[in-house]
Amino acid sequence: MGGFEDSPNKLYRVYGRVYGAYGQSFLARTDKTVRISIVSNDKNETLLLRKEYQVHGGDVGWSSIWNATGDLSLAIFEKGPSNLLVRAVFHFDSTKKTFTELP
Repeated sequence: MGGFEDSPNKLYRVYGRVYGAYGQSFLARTDKTVRISIVSNDKNETLLLRKEYQVHGGDVGWSSIWNATGDLSLAIFEKGPSNLLVRAVFHFDSTKKTFTELP
C-alpha cells in the first residue's frame, strides 16, 4: 500500500509505503514496515530523507500535513479503531535544503 503527497509549493514530495507480513493478509494484525521517503519534486526525485518505522496493526495507513515553512507532520495509524501508532515531524532547513526528524 502506498501513495504520495506534494508540499504546498510543489518543490518536495513525501512517499509512504506500508509493507505487510509476508504470506499474510494485509488486514491481519501483524508486524508491518512503513517506509517514508522525502524527495525533491523534480525529474530526478533526489532522495532527501528515508525513514522506516516498525509497527504492529491491521489495516495500517499514513497521512501527512505540510506547513507553509516546509515542515512535514506525519501520522501512521491503524484504520478502523483510529489507533495512532506513530507521530513524527520533519523539519525543513531552507538553507541546506534538507529534512531532519525532530525528537
